[in-house]
Amino acid sequence: MAKYSDDAKYRSAFDASQKANNKAKLYLQDLNRATPGTAKHTELKTKYDAAKALYEKEEAKRVARKAEIDNAETKEKADKEAAKKKESLKTELPQLEYQLQVAKNKGDAAGIKTAQDAIKAAQDKAAGIKPKDPNEVVQGEDAGVKADVSLTDFLKSVIGNVEKIKKLQQALKDAKVYKGPVNGIFNADVLLSAATKAEEKLDKYESLNITFADRFEGYAELAKRRDFGDGLGLTKKNLPSRQIYEYTQADRQKMIDDVSVTLRGQGITDADKSAKWYKDLKKSIDNMISTGTLSTTKDVFNPKTKKMESRTISTPGFSQEQVAATAEKAIRQATPEDVARKERVDFTSWMFGTLGGSNG
Repeated sequence: MAKYSDDAKYRSAFDASQKANNKAKLYLQDLNRATPGTAKHTELKTKYDAAKALYEKEEAKRVARKAEIDNAETKEKADKEAAKKKESLKTELPQLEYQLQVAKNKGDAAGIKTAQDAIKAAQDKAAGIKPKDPNEVVQGEDAGVKADVSLTDFLKSVIGNVEKIKKLQQALKDAKVYKGPVNGIFNADVLLSAATKAEEKLDKYESLNITFADRFEGYAELAKRRDFGDGLGLTKKNLPSRQIYEYTQADRQKMIDDVSVTLRGQGITDADKSAKWYKDLKKSIDNMISTGTLSTTKDVFNPKTKKMESRTISTPGFSQEQVAATAEKAIRQATPEDVARKERVDFTSWMFGTLGGSNG
């Protein structure tokens, strides 16, 4: 809960509001005692009105400052939650992408789909997008919107229902076949013309055995696509997207330190940091992270579902394993004596532990 008393601006606004309120109350008491129509009454009335106006002004400042404090607290909570989700994604995503790459290497279609769904779910969670409830029912949807209902009956089913008409108008507008207002008023000529245009586009999908649960689903599909003359937008080209991971300098330092401890028994020293091999290694890892993961999405026809669907192919440019392998190679080449010394120590420890245990 916000602590308003700890905020200097709020305390100042609160004190000013209380002071103005008390002053207005005193003038009101005197005004009630004065005889109406007298000069004294008129004078007090003027002073009371001025004091009341000042109180309203100061009270508005207090309320505004309170809202600022509340909004800042809400934003702070939201930022902390978002940072928490982002940190969780940073930890979880590399492992999921590794699973995806393994599935691709095996040619495991089911594994690829499972990994892609898991990646999307993790990204949606970090972005605050709630998963869609498969049992969710769209309000206002009934038999009148099913795809097997005639267009005329479909339009009749929304007449008299302002919300359904608005939904229809917005859907047709999004599908770029309706330019009128979204006001819930059923203009038969305009809406029939727009719905007919949309119907012609949906018929082309049907000719490819692509069906929709209802017309609104079809309109939503039309809204996603630009019209290149085929009415479907099937020639639309999606630009590739690149996902870049955010790692702090401390995170990057730790990646190299962990490998160094394993190979040499110590982390990166100040002397290492000034050496060319370390600077080159650091630059190489920075480049891997900035490369991120390249994803290319294209629309393909799924013969099993008989629907168009988006298919995404991801090419990872960064992984924890790749960083570890790169760091190991650089450290072995730059400090072979340190690595060899650590290996001798490890071997000696193992030997004494094994032989000592046997002789004891």
